[in-house]
Amino acid sequence: MELLVKETLALEEKRDILFPYYVGYTFFKESDYQGKVTHKEAILAYLNYTSRIIRTNLWSSKKRKEAGKSVTREMYVAKFLELNSDSITYTEIDPTTLNLDGYPIEVNEEMMEGTELTAEELFMDGGVYEEAFFNEFHGTKLSKKEFNLVNERFFPLKDKLIIYSWNSEFTNYFNYARVGWGAYLWSVYDPRIQIFTIIEIFLAEQG
Repeated sequence: MELLVKETLALEEKRDILFPYYVGYTFFKESDYQGKVTHKEAILAYLNYTSRIIRTNLWSSKKRKEAGKSVTREMYVAKFLELNSDSITYTEIDPTTLNLDGYPIEVNEEMMEGTELTAEELFMDGGVYEEAFFNEFHGTKLSKKEFNLVNERFFPLKDKLIIYSWNSEFTNYFNYARVGWGAYLWSVYDPRIQIFTIIEIFLAEQG
């Protein structure tokens, strides 16, 4: 499972232009696809990526306080690449009992539940994905046309996509969102280009 660093970080940098800040997309290359088990691996890889982003953000914040100015994009990416890609903690306890901070990220693999969806179910008008994307609390300004353009960009050919919807209770990372307006997580695999796209929607006020 190879994180597509350039593509993912570039999207992070301009996310406010393309889609709401609470909607995230992360990309991985996977040539040895083994069905649902590989979807699970992609979700865990995504959480490791998220943990590295949080650690890099903490480092960046510290550097900004010390130097009185923000680090450059090049410094940020270099620091991210320095960090160990295996940075989540595995636990046998129920992560929902942990605090709301969501970091360090802890995961109980036994609690992971994935349900296969068709492309029609994921992208349907008025479906969970669309409703979460346009969550009213956040006052999303994008139009339905722009929403469709985002999905056409990432998923131009939907008929062969293999999609799983995942629960959020297996990790403390989503604890804060769950007590607010919800957390949503999907793994989408396109076998023609061997790319996983992880979609996260984290509906909570930003601290």
